[in-house]
Amino acid sequence: MDARLRTLATLYQASPARTTLFTFLPVILAITLVVGAIASSASLTVALPAAGGLVAYAAMTTRYHAAALRRHRLTVLSIAAEADDRGGPQE
Repeated sequence: MDARLRTLATLYQASPARTTLFTFLPVILAITLVVGAIASSASLTVALPAAGGLVAYAAMTTRYHAAALRRHRLTVLSIAAEADDRGGPQE
């Protein structure tokens, strides 16, 4: 679990707005949906699957965001390694 929290912290440092919108906001909306359904005595048969869908969406987009960040870092490292192999930046 420690590695997951570090990854989430890294994602938040790299892009706080994107991480908030695609990771935290759907989970907060899911919790709000379930609490609102319980508070208003509404049917949980609709609220729970919708909340589950929001949490699944948050997990999917977080994994995508983490993969995109890893790909970006590898690309930057690859470009830097190529520049070192050529003897520095070419002008």
